[in-house]
Amino acid sequence: MKAIRMSSLMLLLLLVAALASVSHAEEGVTLRLATWPGLLEITQKVAEAYNAQSNGITVEVESMGVGWDRFPEYLIPRLTSGTAPDIAFISPINYVDLYANGLIIDMMPYMQRDPLYDPSEYWPAVLQWAERDGAVYAFPAGMVSYVTYFNYQLFAEAGLPPLSMQHTQSELYELARALTQGEDQIGLGILTGLERIFPFVWANGGDMFSEDGRRALFNTPVWRDTVNQLVELIHGYGAAYPSALGGIGDMFIQGKLAILVDGTWAYRHFSSNLGDVLGITPLAEGSAGYNAPLWPDSYVITPGTEHPAEAWDAIRWFSTEGSRIFIFPPDGQSSIPIVRSIAEEFAHAAFTDPNAIQTYLYNAQFGTIPNYL
Repeated sequence: MKAIRMSSLMLLLLLVAALASVSHAEEGVTLRLATWPGLLEITQKVAEAYNAQSNGITVEVESMGVGWDRFPEYLIPRLTSGTAPDIAFISPINYVDLYANGLIIDMMPYMQRDPLYDPSEYWPAVLQWAERDGAVYAFPAGMVSYVTYFNYQLFAEAGLPPLSMQHTQSELYELARALTQGEDQIGLGILTGLERIFPFVWANGGDMFSEDGRRALFNTPVWRDTVNQLVELIHGYGAAYPSALGGIGDMFIQGKLAILVDGTWAYRHFSSNLGDVLGITPLAEGSAGYNAPLWPDSYVITPGTEHPAEAWDAIRWFSTEGSRIFIFPPDGQSSIPIVRSIAEEFAHAAFTDPNAIQTYLYNAQFGTIPNYL
């Protein structure tokens, strides 16, 4: 009789647990995802697509109200007040501080249990960057990089062949001089800021900081030599910087600038204005060979979430299937998808110029992520 009562009790407990499970599934889980104001609309489109295919998980998107450079001041007060989002979109520059201060949580346990996650499908550089001490605290949504844009028409008018897919910095500077015609036409546009000069330095074997991150390297010979070459080019009227003759991007669109090193994010703007006149190649090789810096904007899970497994499910989908909305034309960001097959699909969907297709995939395969990130 006692055994029967125990069996009945166990059945009752199992039934209660099953009903609770059904109730939880019916209620579902709602996740809040915070992103930069400029990405709110496109991220909402990704969330709508995710919610339509998800079984019980809903993502609601909200604006941080601040850009990537002010993300910590957005997140920290919300963590202390218990109002932090479950997921946040961050710049790679934010990753180091968030990781060091315990403001994001490890996704690795959920990644390892996810049958839909296959590391072999991703570009190796992004996964190597995301992993810290055997844990993953940020998962890339896509990568941006620098490329060399040029004007086919200005090259043809000067009797010069188009910029080749593989060229050196010395060749680039010589072309810049040959394409300069006083102040009416400048060969090379140089955007100001350390991050804009950095691709030239990195190709020559330089870096911003030492491997341990404790020492700045801006006063090393490679920095001085690279910057001096650019300064000499400017003084010799082979190059211009923004404050000299006007906005560099505007000069490029107006056909007053032959070559410009800028980010992949600028392609849509240049292409819509220049059309078939726009050319694109990988960055020039320096003394250390080819080295294009990659910047992976990423999703993180905050310590305030009560649903880390569901948050990982959303992040994986946003970074893979969702990248077809977030990155692809006509509304996407023109960054590089982190899944190899989707990146190839994107390149062929976004570009008609074979050089543009090859350039984007070349950067993804051979670019690397700076150690200061």
